[in-house]
Amino acid sequence: MKLFVTLLGKGGDPTVLNDKLETCLHCVCSQSTNAEVRAAIMEILLQWRGDPLQGHAEEKVSLNRVDIDGNTAIHLAASNGLFSCCLLYTSDAADDMQCV
Repeated sequence: MKLFVTLLGKGGDPTVLNDKLETCLHCVCSQSTNAEVRAAIMEILLQWRGDPLQGHAEEKVSLNRVDIDGNTAIHLAASNGLFSCCLLYTSDAADDMQCV
């Protein structure tokens, strides 16, 4: 966890995709071990915003990004029993919705 926070603090970009088109959110939700740590990391990822000095202050991790298999991070969280991650995901998604 400490390493993860340090990497973000040093300019690490959690929006970068791996070769399976996964974001950090996908990777966090891809296994069922250490559910509490995964939820804590997810909470940090959901609060992350891009570097304002680089003109990316509004940038954030995408909740809707689909991996090579067509899964979003919430699909992986649900299939791995990460209930806390699912709650964080849906709470953040609800915050992003605009009422008309």
